[in-house]
Formats: sequence, structure tokens, C-alpha cells
Amino acid sequence: MTNRCKRQIRSNGQGVMEYMILTSLIGIFCLMAVKQFGQEVKYQINHIKRELSERVIRK
Repeated sequence: MTNRCKRQIRSNGQGVMEYMILTSLIGIFCLMAVKQFGQEVKYQINHIKRELSERVIRK
């Protein structure tokens, strides 16, 4: 192989590695966001459930 071919192969491999790192970081960020958002939704549902229970018991 010529030096030009070897550089092209290395360059393509580097691009794939950068893409893998970027997609991994995006995936980790999404997981953290879903975890945080899920906790907030759980809190809101429990709050609504308590409010409904209190109002039904009062009547």
C-alpha cells in the first residue's frame, strides 16, 4: 500500500472513532435527562394522587 492509502485508511478510522465517542456522549446525556425527567414525572403523579385522595375523602 502506498502512504496515501494508509493515511486515508487511518483518517477514516479516526472519523469513525470520533463518531462513536460523540454518539456515546449523546447517549449518556439522554439517559441522564430521562432519569431526571422521570423523577419529576413520578413526583407530579404522586402529588396529583395525594390531592385527589384528600378531596375524595373530604366529600
